[in-house]
Amino acid sequence: MAQIIEHDILGSTNREAKRLGLAGAENGTTITAAEQTEGRGRLGRSWFSPRGGLWMSVIVRCQPEQDFSVPHVIDPTISLAAGVSAAKALTEIFMELGQPDVDVRIGWPNDILIENRKIAGALVEGCLIENKSPFAVVGFGINLNNKSCSFPGELKNTSTSVFDIAQAEYPVRKACEKLLDILDKTIKHIRNYGIEDTLSEWRARSAAIGREVTIFPHGEPPYNAIPLDIDSTGRLIVQIPTGETRLLNSEEVTIARKMNSEVRI
Repeated sequence: MAQIIEHDILGSTNREAKRLGLAGAENGTTITAAEQTEGRGRLGRSWFSPRGGLWMSVIVRCQPEQDFSVPHVIDPTISLAAGVSAAKALTEIFMELGQPDVDVRIGWPNDILIENRKIAGALVEGCLIENKSPFAVVGFGINLNNKSCSFPGELKNTSTSVFDIAQAEYPVRKACEKLLDILDKTIKHIRNYGIEDTLSEWRARSAAIGREVTIFPHGEPPYNAIPLDIDSTGRLIVQIPTGETRLLNSEEVTIARKMNSEVRI
């Protein structure tokens, strides 16, 4: 089992994992916090991280044979592994809590949704050290034993938690170890056998494929599209009304819900 370093309060587990990674911490080293005061999501958004949730970051060292001269140091398969691992871990947790029928879905790139409400997310960040191998920090935030009714503002309406759904608590440390084990096995499977099995799992759990969405490109007008698939580098393949297909890297995708509300996917 990888080393798990537990904290009561941290600003950001990702930030602490980066610090330790730069200092030479080994692959799999994991940082957890009972509470984050400066948790971050994708595109610089804040991530509400109160007590009761699972807030953790994992150091994933790149393989020695990788080309470290490539500026984009994050192996895209790590991001795919993160989303699939979080969804699989939550599915197992719900099964253990007597809720085997909960449908856990993956948004794009890595929000985890249940009935269009966000229950978890993953944020992957890369670090490059001069003349040394790069590494990725894989951050996870899971609403575990906290209650969404206590969340601030609009989060009350767009989020959910394991406790909300199962009406039972699940040990935070046990959830951390389960997610670590699944992530480790998923990354090893990808490195030994390729990405296709993980892509198939992602597709089967996708909350976006086949549904009309609105794309919000950075600095450009939004447009409607239908996601068709995801490629081996994690890019979303979408079709616009003209029939043209496009590849999306990091644009924000919004999917319409009932009563004209929206959820980020």
